[in-house]
Amino acid sequence: MDWNGQVAVITGAASGIGAGIARHAAAMGMKVIACDVDTDGLATLLADTAKYSGQISTHILDVSDAAAV
Repeated sequence: MDWNGQVAVITGAASGIGAGIARHAAAMGMKVIACDVDTDGLATLLADTAKYSGQISTHILDVSDAAAV
């Protein structure tokens, strides 16, 4: 399957499994919307963007806040 250009919204993307999934998706050429409350972790993820063929955009989001989602 060709994932190039597809969009992935990933929560918990600043660290751990979420960050790994975001990096993998970007490496496959996907457009990644990375969401988390950890601004430092998102900044680190964003700094890695140049390594991948896809795009990563970061957004501060607390998914436990229904009004924010």
